[in-house]
Amino acid sequence: MNCTPQGNDLRCTFTPALENAATYRFDLSALTGSPPGTDVFVVRGLLGDVDGSGTVGGADRSMVHAAWGSCAP
Repeated sequence: MNCTPQGNDLRCTFTPALENAATYRFDLSALTGSPPGTDVFVVRGLLGDVDGSGTVGGADRSMVHAAWGSCAP
């Protein structure tokens, strides 16, 4: 995993990529100095789930289509 700060965000890249349709629990408490289990977040990766609904459907397609070509590299 490689993480770099970008403004107020922390962008992390996983190599190899996280497995599709899996759930991952990240505990950053040791890094933040908080009690264990305090600074936790859960990520569910689903390839194509653009809107975060937990399914891949027409709404995801519409969001990708609407944004096509508008993203900066």
